[in-house]
Amino acid sequence: MLLRLICLLSLGLFSLSVCADGRYSSKVYIPNQYQPDDSLISFTSQLDKLAEKKDLSMLLTRVDKRFYISRDFGGMFNPEHSHEQNFINIFSLDDSKLREEFRGSGWAMFKKLLNERSFQKVKGDICSPANVLPVKDNLPDEFWLSWGYVAGEDVFVRSEPNLQAEPIDSLSYEVIEPVEGMQGDRVKGLNGQGLWIKVNTPRGKQGYMYSTYFDNFLKAQICYRQVSGQWKIIGFVGGGD
Repeated sequence: MLLRLICLLSLGLFSLSVCADGRYSSKVYIPNQYQPDDSLISFTSQLDKLAEKKDLSMLLTRVDKRFYISRDFGGMFNPEHSHEQNFINIFSLDDSKLREEFRGSGWAMFKKLLNERSFQKVKGDICSPANVLPVKDNLPDEFWLSWGYVAGEDVFVRSEPNLQAEPIDSLSYEVIEPVEGMQGDRVKGLNGQGLWIKVNTPRGKQGYMYSTYFDNFLKAQICYRQVSGQWKIIGFVGGGD
């Protein structure tokens, strides 16, 4: 389950308060942050090149036999299948089983995860991208399903969903509540208005922010482990994004 929060000065944690309307107001941080060495960076770069070529046979040689799936929201893991088949299924890498319009989508998702170069320790393995947590612990389930955070510094919240609109607030790595449309949609935008999302700010204001800077807490991750001195893909952590 979710890692418990440890308030250490070295993490640069910020205080938490509860707004007058009962909504949480908090900064976020990365627990168990990990600085990768050259060998791990080299390994993920190799994986990216294999994904670019869609070289499934060579990619499977980089997957450990103990490959696991946690937070398996889609029920994709089948203990009767081989580790290779479970790996293929979770990322939808077999284009022959996909409708034409979806072919290549699994490879694109896999490459996207590989290129998000932030890492953290999760139960002894190294997972990427790193998930952040709010300073406040023991939050209700609906919080994790509904809320997100500002993934950037000095991100403007504007009165209208356009860059010419007046900024009404500026946020940096704060917990935030989306209130309209698909939460965190970075592709189609909201109501055909482009890449914007309507939010409630921690200071009780309501406006629009560029949704590229909105992220959720439960992002999918690829996990790695060194086996006999060699890096391997060891697991996948499902996300709510």
